[in-house]
Amino acid sequence: MRTRLCKIRDQALHLSSQQHLLHTRLSAAEKVFCEDMVKLLGTHLSGAVLDQIPPRYKSLGQDKSITAGPRLDKHVFVVLTAEVPGFSVGSGVDELTVDLQKGDCFVMSYLTARPLIEQGQARLM
Repeated sequence: MRTRLCKIRDQALHLSSQQHLLHTRLSAAEKVFCEDMVKLLGTHLSGAVLDQIPPRYKSLGQDKSITAGPRLDKHVFVVLTAEVPGFSVGSGVDELTVDLQKGDCFVMSYLTARPLIEQGQARLM
């Protein structure tokens, strides 16, 4: 649980800019935590940075498009919630097709696990 809160804390600005993530991936308590982190970060940055720079540059702090998202190529722990026959791993010459069994645990890049998670066939540990 602590690791999940750390990830929410680190990605609070990204999560708040993606409303569908807030509503589909976070519990009610996690949503409140994320929104509180965004408020705290905004207050801190306003006091520490934006109040100290010339007025013509203050609008830069309002642009949410400069917020970095999570690194999707990082590896995550995944547990399968359903059988997945014929799952392709790798690409090109290194591509391998495997049958995944319900309950199996794997470490794989998030990009590889994403389709399984979105289809409800796996969950992050």
